[in-house]
Amino acid sequence: MVRYIYILLGSMIKLCLIVFFFNSSCTSSNYLLNKAEFKSRKLLEEISKGSASKHFSAKYFSNTQINLLLNELIVECDFINRKGNFVNSYPWQKDGKKYGSFIYEFNLKCDAIRLVITYELNTEIELIAFALEPIEKDNFMIKNPEKRLYKKN
Repeated sequence: MVRYIYILLGSMIKLCLIVFFFNSSCTSSNYLLNKAEFKSRKLLEEISKGSASKHFSAKYFSNTQINLLLNELIVECDFINRKGNFVNSYPWQKDGKKYGSFIYEFNLKCDAIRLVITYELNTEIELIAFALEPIEKDNFMIKNPEKRLYKKN
C-alpha cells in the first residue's frame, strides 16, 4: 500500500512540475513584466534614499544629467515624502523587442509629476527610459484613468 502511495505521489509531483513549466513558459512575458514592475518600485525607493544612480546605464543615460535630476528630486522636490500612486503598466513591442512602461503620478514639494519608467524585457531586464511629465498632459499609455491624481472634468 505504501509503495502505491509513493508511486501516486511521484506521478502527481511530475504532473505538477510539467504544469508549472508549461504555465511559466506560456506566461514568461507576464513574468518579465512583473519582474520589471518590481524593479521600477525598487528604483523609486532607491531614488528617495539617494542611491538610484547605479540603476541608470551609461548606455542609455548621461551620468551627469541623471545625477542632477536625481539630486533635484531628492533635495528640491522632497521625493521621500511623495504622495501618489502607481497608475498602470503598459506592455508594448517594437522591432521584435518587448518593453514594459510603468506609470506613476506623484505630488511633490516642487510640482505634480508623472514618471514613466521603461524597461526592455529580455532575459536581463534593462532600464532604458526614465521620463518626467506634467500630470495634466494626456498619455496614451494610461489605461486606468481612475487611478490618476489629475482628473479631467
